[in-house]
Amino acid sequence: MITTTETQLAAEFDSGGARPLNAEDFLFEVDGVTYQSKRRKLTGAEIMAVAKIPPSDGLIQLFPDGTTATIAPAEEVDLEPDVKFKRRPRFKRG
Repeated sequence: MITTTETQLAAEFDSGGARPLNAEDFLFEVDGVTYQSKRRKLTGAEIMAVAKIPPSDGLIQLFPDGTTATIAPAEEVDLEPDVKFKRRPRFKRG
C-alpha cells in the first residue's frame, strides 16, 4: 500500500501558493500532512495554527522510539529531520 502526504505551506511562509522546496527549508508533519517552513524553530501555537488545530485541542510530538510529549503553545520546537506531531487525543469517561 502506497500512502502520500499533502505538502502545505506553514502560516506566514509564502502563503501565495506552493513553492519549491529549498535546501534551507524545514519539513514537519502534523496528522499525516507535511508542511514546510523557512524557520528551524516554531512554537506550538504556530504549528497548531498552520495545521488548523484549535488551541483547546492541544498538540503532541511523536518521537521515533514511540514516546510522546505534550507541546505547550508557547514552547519552541526544533524542526529536526522527520519531526512529527499530532492533535492531542481526547478521552471520554464513561
